[in-house]
Amino acid sequence: MGPVVRVRLREEYAAEPEEPPVPVRVARKAQLLALAYAIEAAVEDGRYRSVAEVARVLGISRARLSQVMRRRWALVTQQEEWLNT
Repeated sequence: MGPVVRVRLREEYAAEPEEPPVPVRVARKAQLLALAYAIEAAVEDGRYRSVAEVARVLGISRARLSQVMRRRWALVTQQEEWLNT
């Protein structure tokens, strides 16, 4: 006698609840927010004199780094919203 093979019917597949896919944007927003916090800590600790110096070291424009830092300077409720959506 051969192995027992179990087959699921299409109705069973439809009955199983699917978990919604986790958007990549959430992870990206979380990464940028963490980066902003790390940059702010580095400037406050005295490792860098300013955000502009951090931009030079990282090799990105000051404008782009300002965009990232705006996430840190946003209201905490908005930061939580970015992480939970």
